[in-house]
Amino acid sequence: MDALRLGGEVCGGPVLDAETGAVIAVLAPARRQAAHPTCLALPLRATAAADPGGALAALLARNAATVPAHGADLNLAGALQLTGTTLAPALPVGDEPEPVERPAVVTELAAFTGSGRLVAALVGAPGSGRTTELAALARRRTLGTAPAPTIWLRGADLRPRDTSLADALARALTEASRILSADQAQGQGSATAACGAGAPRSTGPGSSTHLTLPTPFIDSSHV
Repeated sequence: MDALRLGGEVCGGPVLDAETGAVIAVLAPARRQAAHPTCLALPLRATAAADPGGALAALLARNAATVPAHGADLNLAGALQLTGTTLAPALPVGDEPEPVERPAVVTELAAFTGSGRLVAALVGAPGSGRTTELAALARRRTLGTAPAPTIWLRGADLRPRDTSLADALARALTEASRILSADQAQGQGSATAACGAGAPRSTGPGSSTHLTLPTPFIDSSHV
């Protein structure tokens, strides 16, 4: 009942969603007004929406970009965590050197990603570096200053009964969610063994452009 008293010790404490564990409000009985005498908590999203340039809105935006949440509370950080799980084929292995960058190709792909266009066709002869350039683009999108969700799919990920890429994307994200859940369960098990208690609960899992790569491009060992 401490939350019901003005100036109670729990004032400022979190109000959690019982299903996901997400913080949805902050206890704030001191904010009660005559018109709303039963208002004991400050809803975070509604309050931030009322003042989009305020400190709370900035805090929630930073939180969404840095603290992964999944399920019904999926945010940017959670989406980056899910899609990043699919990018293993695009990442360097061990001490493998970075391929030689081709500025013209980087410029064209950067123009595409900032154009709002939906499809880019990257074509070239076998060994010209198409896969290498797409892997580099995936790394730039994921590891840059403004990360964007990026999923790595191969032709082998498509199935005859697929009606669109959405089917392959759904399978990739489902598998990524399974991997993250397994990793989380393993981490919780380790924390239980070490500390005698489980780890804290987390919140879950029109136009086009055309670019041709000339050959040769790069050593085939990097393609």
